[in-house]
Amino acid sequence: MATGQGTVTFDFGAAPGTNVTSAVVSDAGIGAASNVELYLMGTDSTADHNTIEHQMLPLGGLSVQAIARSAGVGFTAQAMSLLRLTGEFKARYVWAD
Repeated sequence: MATGQGTVTFDFGAAPGTNVTSAVVSDAGIGAASNVELYLMGTDSTADHNTIEHQMLPLGGLSVQAIARSAGVGFTAQAMSLLRLTGEFKARYVWAD
């Protein structure tokens, strides 16, 4: 069984921000049958947002998902929020065949 992991950063831009953003993740190990899971970690922070904001945002309506997968190339990750967010948020991903 092949497995992998990594991080992806979602950039919601400057004010007034947006509700949806996506990021292309390059990971050549991903196969046609790979299951990709994204999740938020409360301990992650970025230049724009601290640990507390990362811990609270899933409760405030931030969801992440893999919306496209290309074998041997990677996938597209999407972040959606009920709020108009600004700045960057980090998510982690794992995949397995």
